[in-house]
Amino acid sequence: MKNITQKIGFSSSLLAALSFVIFTICFMIIAFTQDVSTWSNLNDYLIGIKNNNQIYKYIAQICSIIFGVCYLVIINCFSEIVKTKRQILQKLSVSFAIIFTTLIGINYFLQITAVQFKLQHGITDDIANWIMFNPQSISLSIAMLGWTLMFGLSSIFAVFIFEGKGIYRMIRILFLLNGIFCLLGGIGFVLQNSGLVNLTINMAMGGTMTVLTIVLSIFFWKEGIKTQQSNV
Repeated sequence: MKNITQKIGFSSSLLAALSFVIFTICFMIIAFTQDVSTWSNLNDYLIGIKNNNQIYKYIAQICSIIFGVCYLVIINCFSEIVKTKRQILQKLSVSFAIIFTTLIGINYFLQITAVQFKLQHGITDDIANWIMFNPQSISLSIAMLGWTLMFGLSSIFAVFIFEGKGIYRMIRILFLLNGIFCLLGGIGFVLQNSGLVNLTINMAMGGTMTVLTIVLSIFFWKEGIKTQQSNV
C-alpha cells in the first residue's frame, strides 16, 4: 500500500470513529436531557424545538455528513489491496458508498440549512415533509434509503475485499454484520416497525461501525509499518 493511501485511510478511519462517538454522545444528551416524544403534528414539533437546545442535533447531523465522506474515502483506499479478480466487488462497494454518501449528505445538509432557514423565517408551508423527525417525511425516507440499502450493500461487497485470518477476518465479519443490520433496518423501516429500526440501525449498526472504524485504523497503521519496513 502506498504511503499516502495508508495515511489517508488511517486518518479517515480515526475521523469516522470519532464522528460516531460524538454522534452517540449527542444522541444520549438529547435523549436524557430533552423532552423528546413521538411526532404528533407540526405545531407540537415547533413548540418542542423552541423549548429545547438544538445544538446537539446539528452537531450529530454534521458528524453524520463527516462519517459518510470518511467512509467513502476508506472504501476507495481498499483499491490497493484487493486482488485483480475481486476488483469488481470493490468497485461495487465504492459505487454504493457514493450513493450512500450523497443521499445522507444532501439530506442532513438540507436539515441544517434549508429546513432551519424556513423555520427561522416562519415559513411552514409543506415543511413537515422535510423534517426528519416526522416518520412520514420525505427526508427520513431519503436518509433511510442511504443508511439501510446503500450502506448495507456497500458493506456486503466490502466483505469480499479482504482475505486471510487475524485482523482481515475481523474486518470481514464486522462488514458482514453491518451489512446485515442495515438491510434488516431497511426492512423494518418499510414495515414501519420502529422497534426493529432502533435495534438494527440506532444500536447494532452504530456499535458495529464504531468498532469497525477503530479496527480499520489499526489495519491502516499496520499497513504503514509494512510500507516503512519495505522501504528500508
